[in-house]
Amino acid sequence: MTNNNMKFVKSVAALALSTSIITTAVVAADTTASAQTTYKVSKGKLVNAKTGKAVKGYVVYKSTLYYNGTVKKGYKTVGTGSSMKLYNNGKLVKGYKTAGSGSSIKLFYNGSLKKGYKTAAKGSADKYYLFYNGTLKKGYKTAGNGERLYKDGRLDNGYEVYGDVDKNPSLYYNGYLKEGYKTANKSTLLFYNGKLKEGYKTAKNDTVLYKEGRLNDGLVVVKDILFDGSKQNKGLKEFSDKTYFDAKLANGTYKDANGVEKTYKDGVEVKLGVTVVGADGVTPVDKIASGDVLTANIELPNGDKIGSYPKDPNVSYKWHFEGSDAVLGTDATFTITEDTVAANKKLVVDVTYKEETATWTSKAVATAATAKAVTVVGKDGVTPVDKIASGDILTANLELTNGDKIGSYPKDPNVSYKWHYEGNDAVLGTDATFTITDATVAANKKLVVDVTYKEGTATWISNEAAVPAAN
Repeated sequence: MTNNNMKFVKSVAALALSTSIITTAVVAADTTASAQTTYKVSKGKLVNAKTGKAVKGYVVYKSTLYYNGTVKKGYKTVGTGSSMKLYNNGKLVKGYKTAGSGSSIKLFYNGSLKKGYKTAAKGSADKYYLFYNGTLKKGYKTAGNGERLYKDGRLDNGYEVYGDVDKNPSLYYNGYLKEGYKTANKSTLLFYNGKLKEGYKTAKNDTVLYKEGRLNDGLVVVKDILFDGSKQNKGLKEFSDKTYFDAKLANGTYKDANGVEKTYKDGVEVKLGVTVVGADGVTPVDKIASGDVLTANIELPNGDKIGSYPKDPNVSYKWHFEGSDAVLGTDATFTITEDTVAANKKLVVDVTYKEETATWTSKAVATAATAKAVTVVGKDGVTPVDKIASGDILTANLELTNGDKIGSYPKDPNVSYKWHYEGNDAVLGTDATFTITDATVAANKKLVVDVTYKEGTATWISNEAAVPAAN
């Protein structure tokens, strides 16, 4: 039974009584004023003062209880209601003592019913009884600063939610605040050590959530679990800038309320992505220069990737300069030209997959190609020279950073050559070709050629000094 109307009361000091409980019936006593002149004690007996005969029944005379003229042996209650007294061997009992049985048990102090609240033991059960004005307290009552709950004067039996369930109830078990965790009131309340559990607490293997001891209301994340009310969330739901599927952060592809598929990773929607790579098809480009061949690779929200081949009919590309809608290209690949460099603007590619678009923008404007390496070949114009000798005709071929190659013909106005000896800046020649002479041999120094293209220079040095022509 749950009593929601009882109030907490001030705690009552307890007393454990070791003496036995008296079970004799309560009887009335002749305590009228005339008894003082009607009776007298003769030879240890209470007799009628006129007849000298022993007085019949129970009579209290001069604070002593007699029965049929003899001092009453053992315990005996006399009187009714609040005036009831308890005697032992004819005298009022000293200290505390219980008498009676069942619901009629009484608590006496110095022979009179104990005023106010008082607890008493039953055998080894300390504070088992709760008395009020000497009789068992009717109804529900707490004691010991709310530590114990009594029902009709005895420690309550079993589980009991006591107090207003809409305010601050307590949970008792066999009369004491229930230790540990326990749900009650059809699992709508959660108690800890008899009181509503403060804060958030999960139960039933984290499938139920309580807040301040009551079933949770609203959305909240506890222990990385999203609860909708008191139960784990079901379906796709947004909460605190994150998306959850059921009780956990969304990871995967799901349909939203409008039937649109969306992909999430750790609760965050994964958008269409685009990465622009260089000639190797793998490495993302950092800088772009004339001659670079760029490829826009797409990463779908589900992790799939789309490159330049095979062409996907769901994908479209738009290469343009930043701040301009003029289309430069519509393929997955785009080649940087000198015109791109001359525009002096960042390059942009918009990639659209179905109805979603992702954009890549270069970190900087495209730069012109520059000298990368020089290869010096022999008369055949192909084979790089290993040794040089008098009479050899050498040609310096330049490779640019964009992969282009510049030879001796046609002459490129952006290229300049400087042939000289190692450690000596004296110019020996300024053409793409150079002929080894006896003077070159006589110098006995390694031959060097510096090739400059626009703002960059590349250098070649012979492995050793020139030698005389073979006979």
